[in-house]
Amino acid sequence: MSNDSSDILLSEVQKQGYNILPQDLWRLLDLEVKTLVIDVRTELEWHEVGCPDLSHYGQKIHKISLFTAPKYELNSDFVTQVSELLAQFSDSHDVHLFFICRSGKRSEMARDLVKNKLSHSNAYNVLGGVEGESNNKILVGWLGNNLPISK
Repeated sequence: MSNDSSDILLSEVQKQGYNILPQDLWRLLDLEVKTLVIDVRTELEWHEVGCPDLSHYGQKIHKISLFTAPKYELNSDFVTQVSELLAQFSDSHDVHLFFICRSGKRSEMARDLVKNKLSHSNAYNVLGGVEGESNNKILVGWLGNNLPISK
């Protein structure tokens, strides 16, 4: 379901190169936009730090590592796994995909990969990721914005 507030917010995010701040993603979830939030970190990171908790909105985080352990190689099934998630929706091109990682670098790669391989235009990078960029006082991430985490 889309409304004027969500359309305005998404339009602004698209103007910013399909990058969204964690607090704006949180606001968007409140507006009941069709979303999938995909955490592309490693299993070790999910375990040690936790994952964004979306249960307040009746949603869950989807965990699909962009890189596989232990050699940290690109997950060759990544695009297929994202495609399978999208297949749950009859109108999958209306679904907004939000990729999140530790600081926003891998999620940016994931966003670009999905846009290129699946031609899915509604793919976004969560700036600052879960933990934020250590040398950036603005991109403090999900945790720095005091958004909920589950372990």
